[in-house]
Amino acid sequence: LVTLGTSLIIDRVFFGEWVLVQLNFLKFNVLQNLGTFYGSHPWHWYFTQGLPVILGTHLPFFIHGCVMAPKRYRIFLGAVIWTVLVYRSLSVYPEVCFVFHPSHVHCPLKMRFLQCPPDLTGNESYVDEADVFYSNPLGWLNKEFYNDTLLPSHLIFFSVLEQEISSFLALKGYKKTATVFHTHVPQGRVGSHIYIYKKKPEMNRI
Repeated sequence: LVTLGTSLIIDRVFFGEWVLVQLNFLKFNVLQNLGTFYGSHPWHWYFTQGLPVILGTHLPFFIHGCVMAPKRYRIFLGAVIWTVLVYRSLSVYPEVCFVFHPSHVHCPLKMRFLQCPPDLTGNESYVDEADVFYSNPLGWLNKEFYNDTLLPSHLIFFSVLEQEISSFLALKGYKKTATVFHTHVPQGRVGSHIYIYKKKPEMNRI
């Protein structure tokens, strides 16, 4: 009760109204099952991928500690496993994307990202902006930046998109300025590298 009361007060201060976050979590992830909008994982994901990624180099020491821990302390290990299993049963979307996603932008830059919020209205034909973009990247770019004054100074995207939008990049005067490695196992929309394109100064009218 103390924890719940403290949570209510803190949320009241920050949200400006009474909000029961725990209830909202239950409604969003269990009753409405909207968490799966961001993808889902098999039941063993937390143990085979989630925790190993977060623990990193501490994983061997964690396993060693679990094995060597005195019996009187194993109740805590049981509590952790039980909590993870219960949490897994309530939520199946990849939280590690949110937990393990540090930001490297610490200055007030104007940026534009593809949006992919879940539909909260129950519209069965709902399609988020990211899906609209990937259904026709070149068409989306031409429609979004129909006027050269709307063009951004930089475009950042996965390598898998480069060939498909190459005509737009050439026509609008963008040049590749950096390549950042991303993964050894590219799949779907995710490429092996991240490309950074910058608009040539002589063509930048912004």
